[in-house]
Amino acid sequence: MFDEYVFSADLLDVLNIANNEGHTVAHRLAYDSGELYIKATDDLATGQKFDLLETADNDGRTVLDTLGQKR
Repeated sequence: MFDEYVFSADLLDVLNIANNEGHTVAHRLAYDSGELYIKATDDLATGQKFDLLETADNDGRTVLDTLGQKR
């Protein structure tokens, strides 16, 4: 999905960018579409994917929580 010059460490940094409430880019992708989230994280290593799923906002809601509330 991403240019071949974007390395997984850089991608992880981008997906972890957060606003004042702690909502990350990963949270937003998970909220908007599980498919978008999966495509965006496809190039990450398995351990990085698990770490990202455990990323919590200021209220303690993780990316996994956000994915889980989708219908």
